[in-house]
Amino acid sequence: MRRAICALRVVLAVAIVAALVHWIGPREVWTRLAACPWPVAVAGLAASLLGQWLGAIRFAGLAHTQGLPLTQARALGINLSTVFYGLFLPGGSATGWIVRLLRMPGVNQQLGLALTVIAGDRAFATAAGAALGLAADLALGGPATPAVTLGLFVVAAGAAFFGWALFSPAIAAHVAGWQGVPVLRRLTAKMHGDAFPRQRPAPATVIAAALLSAAVHGLGIGAWFALARALGLDVGLLEITWVRSAALVVGLLPVTVGGLGLREGTVVVLLAGFGVAGADALSLSLLAFTITVLGVGVVGGVAEAARLLRRG
Repeated sequence: MRRAICALRVVLAVAIVAALVHWIGPREVWTRLAACPWPVAVAGLAASLLGQWLGAIRFAGLAHTQGLPLTQARALGINLSTVFYGLFLPGGSATGWIVRLLRMPGVNQQLGLALTVIAGDRAFATAAGAALGLAADLALGGPATPAVTLGLFVVAAGAAFFGWALFSPAIAAHVAGWQGVPVLRRLTAKMHGDAFPRQRPAPATVIAAALLSAAVHGLGIGAWFALARALGLDVGLLEITWVRSAALVVGLLPVTVGGLGLREGTVVVLLAGFGVAGADALSLSLLAFTITVLGVGVVGGVAEAARLLRRG
């Protein structure tokens, strides 16, 4: 059943993208994609890889607060391999969680802490991306899409609260009191050792994680903006920030693998509100995916192959 669902998500992603390309026109889309200057594409890939490194610093910092010996180099390797496996295996985001757990040091002894750190890292990243999009939304005067504004607010607030709750000793103590429930007792028994955070991260660590998350998304926004200008799109930085954040939030829905198709459809619809033609909007989304996601995945695949060869 699980394999069937994964296969369906892949088929749905391909079908949505194919439908968009057919509706807009394959030749128009390909012409725009081929017109992107290679220096801009290389710069976009470099910005994405730099973002992965900043994310690794955040990941390692959160792990250290819980006593897990995760180095920045290993965190970077985990992040890159996560992108690779998430792209080329049908599990999508679920595959990413599995890869992070398998590569996390100390996971056999402290599964609960490893899960907390991974979930906290994801929460910081999600909250920052949605918050930047919401800020751009407000700066634009609130485009006529209240559903997007509400969605960005809910995701930003929800992810921030979730991140706080993960590392809150008060919440951990409260949840620990639920272990009288048989299901929770069996779950925590499988977590080998501490199932809850040892300590709350220091304010400096939290601030650093938030700033690093904002910087990661700032690099992504810069890459999108540069690609948009390379394609000749007349849109500003605020518009790109808003559209990118909304597309990333929609892409979190577990409907297609990696959010592919959902993200492209969102970009086409939202950029149309700024007078951007469908071919231009779709080309931007596909180009951004190819360079900032697929390109990083290819680099992650090379790094993972090198790691496996060293082990062999």
